[in-house]
Amino acid sequence: MARYTNIKCGNCGHSFTGGYTPGNTSVLGPSKVHCPKCKIFNRTSSKPYSQFNFGDHLVFWIGRVIKMLLLGLVYGGFLGYLTGINNAGIIIGIIGNIIFNYFNIKYQINETEKEEDKLSGLDSKEKYFNIINTEAQTAIEYFNRGWAKRKELGWHKGAIEDYTKAIEMSTNYAFAYYERAKAKQELKDFKGAIEDYTKLIEIDSVLDEISIQTNPTIIIGTMEIPVSFSTAGVYIRRARSKELLKDFKGAIADYTEAIGIDPKRMNSYYSRGWARYYLNDMNGACQDARKADELGLATYNKLSDLACK
Repeated sequence: MARYTNIKCGNCGHSFTGGYTPGNTSVLGPSKVHCPKCKIFNRTSSKPYSQFNFGDHLVFWIGRVIKMLLLGLVYGGFLGYLTGINNAGIIIGIIGNIIFNYFNIKYQINETEKEEDKLSGLDSKEKYFNIINTEAQTAIEYFNRGWAKRKELGWHKGAIEDYTKAIEMSTNYAFAYYERAKAKQELKDFKGAIEDYTKLIEIDSVLDEISIQTNPTIIIGTMEIPVSFSTAGVYIRRARSKELLKDFKGAIADYTEAIGIDPKRMNSYYSRGWARYYLNDMNGACQDARKADELGLATYNKLSDLACK
């Protein structure tokens, strides 16, 4: 298992240290390295021990066994010469060298497995690292790239930049406003999120049509990801942002709109009930709590205990 001091990324050309070189002749090693600059994986010719086939085992062990025996012979001969035990020294040297190298090789195997496991989580997102390094030219391409950054990688600021670019290229791009608002909420920019949700509502006065539409499918590799949202969901998300800004009256108005669109959505009643509770409207809070229970609220209804005394 040979470490390489300098690796050149095959995608961006960035040189970095502390990994394994692509094309490393050593059989044992991580099967991939992760460029710290562009986040693209570079494949290597190495693999962890758990992925070895019969040929890999032969290559890995034959050379090492020969090396252990030869070095043990040298060490043992030197020991026998110094102590005068001759052949016994050779035997001791070979056995000692084998034991030492066995534990050393076992350590290398375990360390490689740990490194491979550490990369496995990133490996599952490799397709997303690849898409974010693809140059976008159209609004949908910017949207797709922003979606990959936010949804899969948690890069909310970068996602907002791409959603903004998509909106600049297509001013009524409803899904870009929706996803940008969600990214802003993650960054606790609740005012910005409210602005985007409000713009989304203004884009089309017949907003309920959006509830049965989906964005042109995001395609990442061979995977197709439909993106959709409901009208009620837009009002609920805006209401939550308002609550976090202590605008409980505004939140109640939005929850009421959501209930008007989808009267069987229990969480709308429960959330509106809490907003009413914070405004000391115990009667309204109690009514909403009971309605949420009636519709099958699955969690413990603390609001009912507090408001319906």
